[in-house]
Amino acid sequence: MSSVGVIYNCEGSGHAMRMLSIAQRLEGREVDCKLAGGGPGQKFLEANNVSSYTPETTDMRSLVDGRLTQNSISTLKDPLDRVKHLMSWIEENDFDCIISDDPCGLLAARAKKIDFYVVSHVSKDIPVSRIESIATFLLNAAFIKEAEEFFYPSLWQCPDSDRLTKVGPLAPEYKCEAEGEFEILVVPSAISDNTETICKTLQEDGYTVKKVGGEDWSPKPSLRPYIRKASTVVCSGYSTVMEASVERTPCILNPVISEQKGVSKKLEGIRGFRGYSGSLSREISELQTPR
Repeated sequence: MSSVGVIYNCEGSGHAMRMLSIAQRLEGREVDCKLAGGGPGQKFLEANNVSSYTPETTDMRSLVDGRLTQNSISTLKDPLDRVKHLMSWIEENDFDCIISDDPCGLLAARAKKIDFYVVSHVSKDIPVSRIESIATFLLNAAFIKEAEEFFYPSLWQCPDSDRLTKVGPLAPEYKCEAEGEFEILVVPSAISDNTETICKTLQEDGYTVKKVGGEDWSPKPSLRPYIRKASTVVCSGYSTVMEASVERTPCILNPVISEQKGVSKKLEGIRGFRGYSGSLSREISELQTPR
């Protein structure tokens, strides 16, 4: 039986869910998978009774956004420690290959001279920040050169079909059911700053709203049953957009960071999806069911 290490990016829970979906598909083909990553996504794995290795976590967003404070030393040191931890994990498990959406995981695989596969929707044309776009170009160029394959999961056209392999949305399987009655599911990210305003506006317009992370919310094994039950999803993250596509639920992206803003632009013209422009009721009424 083949043995595969699946490493997810620790900065955002959506990465864990995306890579869990890959592990589930591989295990269905009798491949032995072990996951590693840590960060906020770990609680979702635990809710699915999936064990994983926890290396050092990172906060590269602080570095990219230029928020270099007294924590700048750890911001630079943590990725190095994460790579070292993942290198040790790879060596201990003697994997046949690595699949990862985490630059640290890919660097660790490269350093251990083991075959690796890249999973990423972030091409150089996604971030609206020029600095982030350049960094993405350099990282992708380095990984494309040595990766066995670079998988590009998206709803939009692949920007470089000669070097990237476009695949459809990735979302893990689930066995739970949605609880409660609601029309709109609001899925904020950890850094969303207008979530309460959005919920209040929707409620004033007569919608029943369920907010992920709200007072009546506890961690769930999957958001997919809630996304399926909702008439519309309002979210900030790419992974929720992908799950909405799988469940064929209309979705409005409320972007915060550079990458999310780029994804919002890519969604223009794709049936069932659009970026938030300030008029939720109008946008909800105009959205069609995704194909």
